[in-house]
Amino acid sequence: MRPSRFDPHETPVSLIIDNLVYVMDQMVQKDPSNGIAFIANMESWKMTNFSMDYCLKFMNVLQGKEFPVKVDLFLILNPPSWFGKVWAIMKPMLSEAFRKRVHMIRDNDFSIHLNHDCEDFLPDEISVGEVDTGTLVRDFVLFQQTVEHAASSGEPATNLFTADGLLRGYASRLKKIEAASARCASPRKRRSKASQQTDPSTLSEHNQNPKLLSSDAWESTWDGVKSLSDRSK
Repeated sequence: MRPSRFDPHETPVSLIIDNLVYVMDQMVQKDPSNGIAFIANMESWKMTNFSMDYCLKFMNVLQGKEFPVKVDLFLILNPPSWFGKVWAIMKPMLSEAFRKRVHMIRDNDFSIHLNHDCEDFLPDEISVGEVDTGTLVRDFVLFQQTVEHAASSGEPATNLFTADGLLRGYASRLKKIEAASARCASPRKRRSKASQQTDPSTLSEHNQNPKLLSSDAWESTWDGVKSLSDRSK
């Protein structure tokens, strides 16, 4: 997720939470036996993107207070040096058990918490990620639209994977992504003291500059996600 894209004056908190629940629910349905590894990419995030109401509701969802979900790992990537002030607000919202799953990390810390090949399946908005972010979002939206269309029309979803080229090749990609997600979702064993939770007050400014999804592509995919949210209510 990219918290810097949230403007509390422009986007209703309920819309963000509805979409979060929708996406996480799909992940749980695909593999109920595994927990979720959640990454918050804090690149370009400012206090203007922060809302107490949003933070509280978001943390409640991640802790399974809104619907049954288990987040095994919550990585806060590249937080600003002053993030300790925000962490002081967030910390009381989290159970003691959940706090132990939260880690502040930099780009070169992924290998501490995730399997070594997870870079092959992370979005390229993260400096170590190698998958086009726009493709990931569009594939997810297209896949869900196809499945929901099949459910409402009574047509087998398998027929839609080849109809007029719709989702051509996506089924094989999906299997690879799901297999990798199962591996990535399981936190690795702690290998050293470096893997323990980082004190936010010790974080320094970083110089990473991940590639960003173009505004046109984001608006297009965001409209798709919003339509899914509206239909799922």
